[in-house]
Formats: sequence, structure tokens, C-alpha cells
Amino acid sequence: MEAKLTHDEKVRHLRKALSKRGVWPFMVAPPIYRLLWRLGLKVRPPLFQSFFTLFLDNGTFFVVVMWVLTFSQGTVLDAEEFFSFIIPWGAFVGLVVAIHIRWKARRLGLPSWKEYPGD
Repeated sequence: MEAKLTHDEKVRHLRKALSKRGVWPFMVAPPIYRLLWRLGLKVRPPLFQSFFTLFLDNGTFFVVVMWVLTFSQGTVLDAEEFFSFIIPWGAFVGLVVAIHIRWKARRLGLPSWKEYPGD
């Protein structure tokens, strides 16, 4: 019986295998994920995340970045602007990114992270 791969070994295997298939490296391992992995967090790569997780993470990231950018320029958003502009755009961005990544994972025929890399 073959020993199970560690999280780091699975990530290395995934990056190498998908690189050979021509998948863009930032799709397989975006910088924020590489940082989390270096910090010792065993986060599944984005191609193995659920739709909801991708939607929530990317939408939240967009909202935070937009808030920081507007705040850093000396602009203070009131609650109405924040909830009527930034939040809907964050939801839109989260939705588009989640759809794209789940579509890409399905197109690549990837199994679940637990089953990866398979036989």
C-alpha cells in the first residue's frame, strides 16, 4: 500500500502536473495561497475550493482592497456608499471568480483534494 502524500507534496505534484498541461501558475497557486502555505496553513489550492468559499474569499478580498484604496486616498466612504457600491461589486467579483475557477477545475477533470492525485 502506497503512503499518502503530505499537503506540501500534493501541492508540488499539482503545480508540476498542471504546468505540464499549460495551466497558468497563478491559477494553480496564487501568491496569497503560497504565502499561507509558507506560514504552515494547509489550505486547499483554489481549484479545489468549493464555489461558496471561492465566492466569499474573493468577494471579501475585493471589498477590503477597495476600502483600503479609497481610505488611503483620503476618501471616507459613508455607509450608504459602502453598501450600495462596494459590497455589490465585491459580490459580483466574487461570483465571476468563483464561476471561472470552478469551471476550470471541472474542465481539468480534477478530483477532490482528499482524493488527489489519485492513481
